[in-house]
Amino acid sequence: EVTQILLEEVLTPECRIDVYRFEYQTVDPAGILTPASAALVVPNDSPSPCQGERPLVLYAHGTNTNKSFNMTDLSDNGEGLLMAGVFAAEGYIVVAPNYVGYDTSTLGYHPYLNGEQQSNDMMDALTAARSALPTVDAPATTDGGQLFVTGYSQGGYGPSRQPMRSSWA
Repeated sequence: EVTQILLEEVLTPECRIDVYRFEYQTVDPAGILTPASAALVVPNDSPSPCQGERPLVLYAHGTNTNKSFNMTDLSDNGEGLLMAGVFAAEGYIVVAPNYVGYDTSTLGYHPYLNGEQQSNDMMDALTAARSALPTVDAPATTDGGQLFVTGYSQGGYGPSRQPMRSSWA
């Protein structure tokens, strides 16, 4: 697979990682509280670049037509594997929402290219992930207060088209 070749040839990971799937509450386009899920990828190793206060990356994935799409399924998700390899294995804590309408979300559809919806979903995932840190498996890895926001395809659209709520800092 191309992703594996890239990881092996281009990147020498600094850190071992732990991948968690967590659920949180967000709102749907009608403003109704709804469940959603996300990936939390945490560096967990003894070298100093992998412990202590770490920067966070909030990652917005690209469009997917599979309702069961899940960023924590690294065995069947090239984008998730690349995200984990590039960011988390280099010492960043990664939060990657699946968005409402995907994975275990009860919303029957995904509100495609709804910037306000996607931004709210991402901020709620970030808030939930921050409350989950540090993890039992990586008790020395904590949120260092720096936040980077990035995304691919649709994931580049949402955060850039709609200002995120100010409560995220």
